[in-house]
Amino acid sequence: ERSRFSGRSSPGCGGSALGRGCQEMSGRRIAALAALAAAALWSPAVAVDRSKFRTCEQGSFCRRFKAWIQRPQREEALWSVLPATKAVQSDGGFAFQVKHKNEAEAHLALTVNLYASGVVRFRLNEIAAQYTRHVIPAGDVVLEPP
Repeated sequence: ERSRFSGRSSPGCGGSALGRGCQEMSGRRIAALAALAAAALWSPAVAVDRSKFRTCEQGSFCRRFKAWIQRPQREEALWSVLPATKAVQSDGGFAFQVKHKNEAEAHLALTVNLYASGVVRFRLNEIAAQYTRHVIPAGDVVLEPP
């Protein structure tokens, strides 16, 4: 068979116009591709032992998350900033206490800093933390105002 583009014979058919050799070769290729596709589809289905994987009901995170999204009044806020606890910080920022609706007292402190560049920095930490968090040094991420 001659190629449309170069006028030369196509490789693999020996110059004959779809002779017996070319038909056998294409038949072998199709059979090989079909066998490869069947093996690829069959192997993953047979190789997986599903008993070694946990289901969602067996995982604690999944159980808690399902309970969380199915709770009544999902649109109601669980956390609130207590405006009466507003305190002005020495660096010009503001501090507030944050309380969960099911807590007797607030245990989180929210610090808000406003910068001349338009950056607003929020930091939320525990009020009486058992372990202190790493505090990013001043000027490392947000430059302090002049």
